[in-house]
Amino acid sequence: MNRRIILMAVVAAVACDGPSPAPGTSELGAQQPNHADPHAGMAAVQSAPENRGVVLETMDAGGYTYARLSMVDGEIWAAGPVTALAVGDTVGLVGPMPMGRFTSTSLDRTFEDITFVGRFTTASAPLPQNRGRVIQAMDAGGYTYVEVETEAGTLWLAAPLTQVAEGDAVAWLDGNVMTDFTSRTLERTFPTILFVGGITVLE
Repeated sequence: MNRRIILMAVVAAVACDGPSPAPGTSELGAQQPNHADPHAGMAAVQSAPENRGVVLETMDAGGYTYARLSMVDGEIWAAGPVTALAVGDTVGLVGPMPMGRFTSTSLDRTFEDITFVGRFTTASAPLPQNRGRVIQAMDAGGYTYVEVETEAGTLWLAAPLTQVAEGDAVAWLDGNVMTDFTSRTLERTFPTILFVGGITVLE
């Protein structure tokens, strides 16, 4: 599957791996995840200067937050999981992936050039508090699928492409629970899987 197909809602057509849009498609297909409650009381996340910008305009639609940002090298449009952003906020872009031309049916608008991100970070953005250890990991369809061992048992995560290895201690952000999700690239159905905005390998 073309790497230009991504997740991020945090959500795309069921024919694609994960719940993110492909270029020229609507944000959501028939299989829509349940939104988990956000965690609280976590520290700020830092981004490289080139991946930070100031919000000039923002809107929510179709399970995404769209933001027009002033970056060091000009303005861009970015889209990611729903995030509380305000004009004037300085935000970081985690896992940016340029998508080129993209039509949002929810906004009834075509963006000539847009970047999808794993998540937006702000000065008050949380670090992940869910933790576990990697049992196995694999990449497919623009995602990294990870089985982790936690205190409560094992579970599967799916996130934007991340370098993780068996035995790594990892943490992850809030996500969307999907049941009976089939990955066509893996030719596998997961009874339950959590799509998350990002996975962090702990030192």
